[in-house]
Amino acid sequence: MLFILLARELNVNFYGELRATFVFLNILLMALELGFANYIQRETASNNKNLENELNTTLTVKLLLFFFFFIIVLIYSRTYSWINIAQIIILIFAFYLSSANNLLSRLFYGKDNYSQVFKLFFAARFLFILDILKGFFFGFSLTEIFSILLISNLIIVILFVYLCNRENIQIKVIGIDLNLLKKILRSSLPIGIGIFFVWIYDRIDVLLIQGYLGDSSVSFYTIAYSFYKVPQIFSGILLIPLFTELSKEQALKKRISMNSILTPIIILAIISIFTIVISLLVSDKIIPLLYTRKYFDSVVILNLLIFALPGLLLNNTTGVILNSCKREKIPMYATFIGLIINITINIIFIERFNLIAPVIATIVTEYMILIIQAAFIIKYKLVDFSKTLNYNI
Repeated sequence: MLFILLARELNVNFYGELRATFVFLNILLMALELGFANYIQRETASNNKNLENELNTTLTVKLLLFFFFFIIVLIYSRTYSWINIAQIIILIFAFYLSSANNLLSRLFYGKDNYSQVFKLFFAARFLFILDILKGFFFGFSLTEIFSILLISNLIIVILFVYLCNRENIQIKVIGIDLNLLKKILRSSLPIGIGIFFVWIYDRIDVLLIQGYLGDSSVSFYTIAYSFYKVPQIFSGILLIPLFTELSKEQALKKRISMNSILTPIIILAIISIFTIVISLLVSDKIIPLLYTRKYFDSVVILNLLIFALPGLLLNNTTGVILNSCKREKIPMYATFIGLIINITINIIFIERFNLIAPVIATIVTEYMILIIQAAFIIKYKLVDFSKTLNYNI
């Protein structure tokens, strides 16, 4: 997002095309993730004895998929005249390296080594921060921005490889054992597909609004939606470590205790309630202040949309529980149902209720996913509710 904003300063005429390119790259990367990152985090936390082979298998597959990614993006870029061949090649490598970094970072998340990952990313991004500061004084160059992004991600990869070697994990390209790959994909692919469905239903509202109501309505909804999604950043701080802890517990005890998930659930519930109250009290002041009173209607949209937040944060939690317990197909089916419900409600009601329709679709989608996932957690008795609950946070 930061790169898009900076590029907008360079030339507002191609801002829309650049944004579309970034969205396309993200969609393609998401489709090619195959759930490997989450799989590696879970297997690392579970002390998988074959971890090094599985990690190198996933990295080898990612390397092979790079060539597919490269060709598709090159073909796509031919539709735009604002970007030259050198810029698109730099961007291709930068984006794909970031995908590899995400996979390698999950290895260390699985080892509970969060501070090391943070320090590594911060050190590598420092070069980019310096370039941004330089740009504000001396101007920005699109090629320079893309190049700094590439260099930053390359530094992160190199440092990750160094850290892996220090942990006695040898990163290398290997011949692919098809039986091992099938084993990985049976578990990782449903995770990846489920994440992809979430990514799609997160963005399908905007496309439907644009198609049915026109471009002028999109900005009112996206402003409200961007505020609504902010608390999910904080949920990630809780749920990424939770995924590691639950994966360990599941591997050792074949079940998850209520005490392991109670504190995160309470914290997420508190965040939800606090955010709803704050939104109802001050959104009518913050949105006009940031976006002018022209977008005051976004306040109404936000104050309705914000009631989907408990469903969003809690279905993220139930998804983590299911993936930790190797029931990854359930979130995949749940998010697919959510996607279908979202699209259906929008198509049926958007012309009659305008922007209220995508709000209703979002609320119903998030709670439906939560209900489905929670029902299967109870059905399969994945959480042990019999233990004495500890309410200390």
